[in-house]
Amino acid sequence: MKSIELIREWMLAHPTSTTLIKYVLLVLLIIGFIQFLRRFIRKNLPNSKVKYKSQKGIEVIGYLILVILTLSYFTGNIKDFTLAIGLLSAGVAITLQELILSIAGSMFIFFVKVYIPGDRIEINGIKGDVIDVDSIYT
Repeated sequence: MKSIELIREWMLAHPTSTTLIKYVLLVLLIIGFIQFLRRFIRKNLPNSKVKYKSQKGIEVIGYLILVILTLSYFTGNIKDFTLAIGLLSAGVAITLQELILSIAGSMFIFFVKVYIPGDRIEINGIKGDVIDVDSIYT
């Protein structure tokens, strides 16, 4: 019982360290849960394509939850949270501008059907036949 009192006194004396320890434990719990779900899917889904997409989806959702948790945990106020989200999204947009344009271009090609498999195209003087059109590459 004396050790519990010592821990309680230390936590009251060091609130910032206590908050940081709680945050690290929560992050480790979420990461452990993500890994558990990925292993569960790997063992229980027979189709490898569905298995891969499910694992990636869980991973993306889990890390998105971690980002939201981190922002909300350290900002506290909803006004500060929205400001942090705005600054973060502006920074991401500037940093990943090329990637965002590439994804937008691939979505345009994929949905508008600019070209289809079997077409002959030329890009920067290089000619070739379209074999497959996917969301990432052609």
